[in-house]
Amino acid sequence: MASASLSTEEEKEVKGFLEYVNKIREREKAEPLTWNTAVKFLMARKFDKKRAIDLYINHEITRKKEELLHIDSNDELLLKEVATEKLTILPGRDKHGAAVALFTARLHQPRDSTHQIVLKGLLYQLDAALESKDTQRHGLVFIYDMTDSKYANFDYELCTKILSLLKGACPARLKKVLIVTAPLWFKAPFKILQLFVREKLRDRVYTISLQQLHLHIPNESLPQHLGGAIMNSHPAWMQICYKVSTKQSVDLDTYFFPCRNTRQGSVSQRSLSSEISDCMIISDIESEESKETISEKHSSEEKEKEEKMIIDQEKEVTVEKHDTCANGSIKRRHDSDVNNADDNKQQNSNCNDNINEDESDIPPKKRPSSTSTNIIEDTNHMNEVTGMTVEQLVKHLKKTRRKGLYTEYAHIKMEPPSGTFNISK
Repeated sequence: MASASLSTEEEKEVKGFLEYVNKIREREKAEPLTWNTAVKFLMARKFDKKRAIDLYINHEITRKKEELLHIDSNDELLLKEVATEKLTILPGRDKHGAAVALFTARLHQPRDSTHQIVLKGLLYQLDAALESKDTQRHGLVFIYDMTDSKYANFDYELCTKILSLLKGACPARLKKVLIVTAPLWFKAPFKILQLFVREKLRDRVYTISLQQLHLHIPNESLPQHLGGAIMNSHPAWMQICYKVSTKQSVDLDTYFFPCRNTRQGSVSQRSLSSEISDCMIISDIESEESKETISEKHSSEEKEKEEKMIIDQEKEVTVEKHDTCANGSIKRRHDSDVNNADDNKQQNSNCNDNINEDESDIPPKKRPSSTSTNIIEDTNHMNEVTGMTVEQLVKHLKKTRRKGLYTEYAHIKMEPPSGTFNISK
């Protein structure tokens, strides 16, 4: 990248980065890093020199660990891998200018290739895409298309490696990962996969339906089999990758075209999800939850737990009920019982007609003996003939309100447990 396209402060960061990195390479007896390569790492970390150095170190460690230091464009295994078209870089961009990488899961056969070859095919194409100034500055969107894929096409370990490489070991700004039409069986491995990727990356993973894809990527930038307008561009892209790999001059502007659809609103961070997202946020499995990020799913789960606790508290309020259907009355624990006692003395032979939450002159329900004097502690694991009506429940909730329910619940929790292993209380 020419110096003219960088600000004075950015050039200063590039020089500092090169000075530090080339000292490391000199000790390792490697060739000095070029200016253009240094700019890629700094672009990927918004010209934060320290973060760019960390990215470079992770990049070198990953390439050495996976044996990806040397990628030969004439390697027969590599050529066979890229010919499957399971992975390609589309000529279109998203509305923010990010390049779009597409991985078609149904075309991947784990038995026919190794992780090393798949990762080489990925880097072979990413290295070419990152020669574009726009891709360096605006980043990359990764689409994992699971349409018509089977469990035999899925490789959990490979997915983990790809995600880790894209986010932490490749000089590219990973904007988001879009998992399209995830099948039902994908829910379990996806939840496990979340545990092995960085939190920031989990918040950028979305599982969406095919109909939702255009909310992230304009139709004009998508291939025809995903509802877009782009015809097969993979052969032309392979020619560009070969030229970049062999150090030939190539104009990437002849391949990439900008997005013309700028009127679409930006997609909110609701994925997961996360989900990521819990999102994950799988549209075929969790419907609208497919728009949530993983962090928002945790918040949603906490809210559900709170609501459930309130409902459980409401159920606890009804533990004191009469055990005979003859009088079928309820002895309640509220101060309002005394005020309404005169209206609650009339009884009827019909069980359902005699239920009244405010009667105060009915003897308490017979229960198993307890060492505690607090009747709230006694078991409610008994056959109940009847309960509160809807009107009684509404009246009780209006009278007690949330604060009262929390107070009752706190009181119950403070009571020591009673009963034995064989007899619950």
